[in-house]
Amino acid sequence: HINMGHPTDIFLIPPASTFVCSICYDVLKDASSFKECGHTFCDLCLDGCVAAAASCPTCRTLVQTGSIPNYLLRDVIDSLEVRCPEWESNDSGDGKKRKRDAASGCGWKGTVSDLHQHRDACGFKIIECGEQGCKHTCQRKDMEYHRSSRNGKLEHMELKYKRKLKAMEQRTEQRMEKLERRLDHRYEEN
Repeated sequence: HINMGHPTDIFLIPPASTFVCSICYDVLKDASSFKECGHTFCDLCLDGCVAAAASCPTCRTLVQTGSIPNYLLRDVIDSLEVRCPEWESNDSGDGKKRKRDAASGCGWKGTVSDLHQHRDACGFKIIECGEQGCKHTCQRKDMEYHRSSRNGKLEHMELKYKRKLKAMEQRTEQRMEKLERRLDHRYEEN
């Protein structure tokens, strides 16, 4: 499933069931509670739930006034100790997760509140190249090699010239259409 909350396996101490969203089964991310019944879910899960049905998935109470942030629960969860989600590898080829060895995985540990900032800089996070049209993905720490390698440079050059060629073809096609309209107009006048 797509993680709406924080994956439970990144917590150094298994989180209490109180901290687990009953919609996505991850640890609550941006915990929010229904005003009517007080049940708490991840903010994104709660939004999806309200869009699908106007009742609480736990107690089926009709919810009409929306939700409020559960700041107390957010603060408690933000203080929990976690490891980087990139401590595991999904690239074993068989679809099963495997633990990285110390040399190939991220060893960062910190609190949930520091996790977002770490993920923005983590060298082990899989990212996209960023060059327009390039679909290459790799770990952040390896991206510079992709961009500076002979193959990477050739691929980016090819993409650049394909874009330029396509733009030239479009301009030529527009000019041709304009000329055809002029010719049609002239034939209609005669």
